[in-house]
Amino acid sequence: MRHLIGFNIFVIAFVGCAPQVSRIGYELSDLRKDPDCRVEIKKYATIDDELYERIGTINISDGKFSSNCAEDVIIDMLNEEACNIGADIVNITNSRQPSQLSKCYQVTADFYRSNHHTDTNNRPISADIQP
Repeated sequence: MRHLIGFNIFVIAFVGCAPQVSRIGYELSDLRKDPDCRVEIKKYATIDDELYERIGTINISDGKFSSNCAEDVIIDMLNEEACNIGADIVNITNSRQPSQLSKCYQVTADFYRSNHHTDTNNRPISADIQP
């Protein structure tokens, strides 16, 4: 019994380390790796829906025992997910800085793929984005 309790504490400690991630419109199994990819990350931008298609939404929040969830880590996570699903732009639509209640940077963001004007790397040549 003592070993079972110790094992449960061990599992809870490791499961709680990552921020909580929920994905809408895509699944983790859809992800493709591209280590050199960088996408444009915007905050509260107006995206022209004639030029860009929203392909998914992500919500990253505090799992209550989360660690390694500073703003730069979360931004890197957004970039990696965007690259892996073929997005050209990440638009952060809601964000919360760490506070006394949560030590994590928390965001909701939409992923967009260009409908037109792409170069040979399938990246937008002209981005009609307004901050």
